[in-house]
Amino acid sequence: MLNQLTISELVAKLKRREVSARAATQACLDRIQRVDGEIKAFISYDAADALAQADAADRALASGQAHDEQPLLGVPVGVKDVIAVKGQPLNCGSRILGNFVSPYDATVTEKLKAAGAVVFGRINMDEFAMGSSTENSAFQITTN
Repeated sequence: MLNQLTISELVAKLKRREVSARAATQACLDRIQRVDGEIKAFISYDAADALAQADAADRALASGQAHDEQPLLGVPVGVKDVIAVKGQPLNCGSRILGNFVSPYDATVTEKLKAAGAVVFGRINMDEFAMGSSTENSAFQITTN
């Protein structure tokens, strides 16, 4: 299953064109659909945006773009809800921020994108990162 590969394994398969970024991203999305109702790891994600990013990565891979320049090209990555991703919700595990959408990328997000990662999804966390078990998440307690 593509969603169970390590990053190194996935990068190697993408580089050899054994798998597409779209297929890897879709495998992650499918897994989220199947199990996240029970695990509750994601607060939100935008499947259409994730697949659009994956398609762009596939075009770059098809054009021969070197992995030296973008070592994570096509690798899907979810980020904790405290990390800003431009155009994505940013709640910090809290309802107090309502429907806030980040107007900018955090430095780590910029670096992930520069490395070619498919950055999608807001991963659950304790409210304002004040804890380590999601017991204090305003959304749900994870079971993973």
